[in-house]
Amino acid sequence: MIKNHKIVTDKGIVRSENQDFAGFSVKNNIVLAVLCDGMGGHYGGSIASKIAVKYIIQYFEQQFKITNESIDRLKQDKITKWFQKVIDKIKKHMRKEAKNELKLEDMGTTLTALLSFNDVFYTINIGDSRVYVLSNTLQQLTTDHSLRNHYIRTKGWSPEDAETIVSAAALTSSLGPNKSTTMEIHKYKAGKGIKKFLLTSDGIHDYIPKQVIEMTLMKNKKLKIIGNELIQRAINGKSSDNLTAIVMEWENE
Repeated sequence: MIKNHKIVTDKGIVRSENQDFAGFSVKNNIVLAVLCDGMGGHYGGSIASKIAVKYIIQYFEQQFKITNESIDRLKQDKITKWFQKVIDKIKKHMRKEAKNELKLEDMGTTLTALLSFNDVFYTINIGDSRVYVLSNTLQQLTTDHSLRNHYIRTKGWSPEDAETIVSAAALTSSLGPNKSTTMEIHKYKAGKGIKKFLLTSDGIHDYIPKQVIEMTLMKNKKLKIIGNELIQRAINGKSSDNLTAIVMEWENE
């Protein structure tokens, strides 16, 4: 189970506004961590990310009726349906905001989340923010919803060939009033060797090699220090984006 956590964020050295937003909540010993990265270049990115985090946390705290005792008996499709309903409600809130301010019609955000209880956890992903798990090595649990990965998945291209596509990193899924939204959710059984979980926006993971993220998470330091070190390493790596991480420590029962 998740023992403690820390959220760290920074607007970085290029952007004038931090459009990332993150949240963390616990209900009936069930943990929900969520990170959203408002889409740069689209008006209202910070509004989109705040709406998404606000309402997914709110609906979790007020309407997630599943208890820690009953959740293990549920099939994955029950959890998937609950999150899909929440995503639909968030899009409705965004459309309402866009009616009041037309410029917000193009706003969008990524959304990645971790739902954890006992020795079971789910990853939820829209876009290219990420969930990692650290055991003996670091494993990326989510797959970026990018044009690059679309060609790899649907057309069988090699990663090397897909990397040559114009705008390879462009999002194929995001959350907004008029965005095409595909939610990907996966269930995992926690192994004995898990040490930490990490959620990141691309301002971090696009500018640090995976082995450096792993090395940093392996350190026996306070979670805030680890999170700030990841941010500083990304800035040193010439990150031109906002930077946000949720670092969580796992305790085996």
